[in-house]
Amino acid sequence: MTNDVRSRRRWIKRGIIGLLAFIVIIIAGLFIYESLAEAATRRNYPPPGQMVDVGGYRLHLHVMGEDRGLPAVILEHGGISMSAQWGWVQPELVQHTQVVAYDRPGMGWSDAPPSPLDAQQVIDDLYAALQQTGVDGPYLLVGHSMGGLMTRLFAQSYPDEVAGMVLVDPRDIAEHELLPFTLDPFMHRVALTASRLGIPRLAGMADADSQGLPPQQYAEAVAIYPSHRQIRGWESEGRLGESATDLLRQGETWGDFPVVVLDATQADGAFDAQQREILTAQFEQIAAQSGGRRQPVPGAGHVTIVTQQQYAQVIVDAVLALLVE
Repeated sequence: MTNDVRSRRRWIKRGIIGLLAFIVIIIAGLFIYESLAEAATRRNYPPPGQMVDVGGYRLHLHVMGEDRGLPAVILEHGGISMSAQWGWVQPELVQHTQVVAYDRPGMGWSDAPPSPLDAQQVIDDLYAALQQTGVDGPYLLVGHSMGGLMTRLFAQSYPDEVAGMVLVDPRDIAEHELLPFTLDPFMHRVALTASRLGIPRLAGMADADSQGLPPQQYAEAVAIYPSHRQIRGWESEGRLGESATDLLRQGETWGDFPVVVLDATQADGAFDAQQREILTAQFEQIAAQSGGRRQPVPGAGHVTIVTQQQYAQVIVDAVLALLVE
């Protein structure tokens, strides 16, 4: 072997070692970055509400307002979201009654449960937490997206405690095929690994779903949405969506209370124009089955219906109308 060949091999070996060392340094740097970011999130954005022990884990309930003799409003966020999404709605409603925005297990500030829960257990835990915090029924339930299924299950489970329901561009038991609740396991593992390295945070993953919220709630969402802890909860959220659908399919009955279905009309990243047509028909069916009414919200998309103030005001108005019925 000539000296030139040996020299070239030495340089190639050094180059490979250098490249691997560079990759390791980058990965270590990203890991440290995300660890510091999550520590800063815990320090800068503590839970705005109460952490309520429901047996083995704690639910975060943000209770605002006073009991003025009207039903308390319970706000159920959309899938893989958090209570901050109600930043426009909750402050408007507290002028009239008690309002509770809460985070489902593993989302937002709520603890992840020690073992997987089905939707019925989550609803029962929510009801127990409301009782512990002194927020008594009857309740006016507001559910966005997958939260619409959870509010329907709450009404199914505690019909005597429900005064009304506002379903905000809700998911339905009939449209599972449009947008599956569960994430592909491989993609979830990729997302979990990426979140350890802060990649979702650096990519601004939360910006699109948070744009338009008030500054405080926007900052909370942007800090918490891309965290490893929140992304780890995507799997449990998928199971809850599937579980709620299965339970309601077993024979849902609608109580004797008013129902309003607010229908986003704008195609967006969640649902395209063709899917919107399917949803519109399903919302009409929900309104007919419940004896309620469907109300289109022109210009609103699946996410902007809660994050943009002008559309969130429609939710507020719908709730207030039911409160005084």
